[in-house]
Amino acid sequence: MKNSDWFSSKDYAGEKTFLLWSSLTNTIPTLFWFLLYILKDEFIFEKVFNEINEHFPKEFFDNIQHISFNDNILHDKLICCIYLESIINESLRLYSNSMIMRKSIKNFEFTLHDKRKIFIKKNSLLRYILILLKMIQTILLLQINLFLIDL
Repeated sequence: MKNSDWFSSKDYAGEKTFLLWSSLTNTIPTLFWFLLYILKDEFIFEKVFNEINEHFPKEFFDNIQHISFNDNILHDKLICCIYLESIINESLRLYSNSMIMRKSIKNFEFTLHDKRKIFIKKNSLLRYILILLKMIQTILLLQINLFLIDL
């Protein structure tokens, strides 16, 4: 049985549109903030620029067409880019709408809008949407509006 036997052209187009749109809802805004933070701070820009040039010199891209390119080569080089990774992670932390997971660092009590209380034990895993981070920033000891990178 082929997909076209049970999946109409309209359904297929809808699925592809959904996948395209969902992939861009976080990518474009996060890329914008990522570039803004790199370009507005000369120190950060220099660190990332030097790191990229060190691990991805011009010759690397010149030779891509002539060598049998392996994803492991790219992966290994990207892993070495710690400043780049830090900026990506920080941009995602600040501006992504996705759900993230954190571990509580202490026991705490969370009061809901209707006065119900939720008790969270130390080392519990919390999953939440980043917009909720503003409500629990003191619990997690994060400075949510500050761009923090590991330099």
